[in-house]
Amino acid sequence: MTKQIDWDALAAWAESDEAVARPATGQTLVGEEASRTGQELLKRYSGRPNLGQERAQGVGNSPRRQLRLPKDVNDRLDNYAAATGKTASAIMREALVAYLEAHAA
Repeated sequence: MTKQIDWDALAAWAESDEAVARPATGQTLVGEEASRTGQELLKRYSGRPNLGQERAQGVGNSPRRQLRLPKDVNDRLDNYAAATGKTASAIMREALVAYLEAHAA
């Protein structure tokens, strides 16, 4: 039996800030299938905690911003991240804070 995928609902979830998509069916998994599915969900949706004030409790506000980078800048960022052991996100956050402090209005 092939499952029908609700692409509109999936697209709405992808654009939301929800961490996990809610199942569209009331099907309950048990046994090995439940275990396998649970492990897959943990691998897919486990992420970093929010960066908000309450982050030790796993709650808080850390809005997400996205940007596009030219390939050469992206490559330089990846190389710098690998050399320093930092994530690209951490480097971009640090750089943005330094820029905003240097150019405070």
